[in-house]
Amino acid sequence: MSIAEKYQHQLSSVTTVKTVAELWEKNRTTVIYHIMRDNIAATKDSGVYLVALGSVIDLWGFPPNLPEYEPLDPISLLQKEYKAS
Repeated sequence: MSIAEKYQHQLSSVTTVKTVAELWEKNRTTVIYHIMRDNIAATKDSGVYLVALGSVIDLWGFPPNLPEYEPLDPISLLQKEYKAS
């Protein structure tokens, strides 16, 4: 098993503020506001926030207009996990 395969799930569980804003149809400022208030889990590295998708789903639910299934889409992967639990 390659290192990429070993950590694929963890890497697919994070995204950027821009992607969160686009998927949930929010303003980037709104996303950052919730990060600063600890409503969304994120870490900042080299000026870029890496956002934990699970915390966004906990706050706002699944994004509107989410495609039924996209095999490499991290949101779809998380959605399957939440439904299974």
